[in-house]
Amino acid sequence: MTPFEQAVQIWANDGMDLPSALSFYERHGVVRKDPRFFIAAIPVRVADLRSRVFRPVPTADADCWFIGVRTGDITACWNFEPVALPFYAFQKRGKGLHIWPRARIRALTSRHLVAPIP
Repeated sequence: MTPFEQAVQIWANDGMDLPSALSFYERHGVVRKDPRFFIAAIPVRVADLRSRVFRPVPTADADCWFIGVRTGDITACWNFEPVALPFYAFQKRGKGLHIWPRARIRALTSRHLVAPIP
């Protein structure tokens, strides 16, 4: 299964249809599809996430990318963002919210980083 097909399956398991999910992330955030990975994220505020508010804000007001779906090679996907923000956040299925400093994520995968995606 390709990373994109995995993302479609995740959305289906969460009760989201593909057109609605893609439309939301394309309108409010970023979607990157590559043979090695798929990622869909929205710009948010960490303070909002900590209050359990998951709503997109303009990147000028954001300090975090909330990653709704990420599949495939984790080391290849960290150049997805059109604007660098200080944090990444994600919610593992059944394991709660995780907020990581961008520098920490990039340090963990730095030896594997690839060139930015055009």
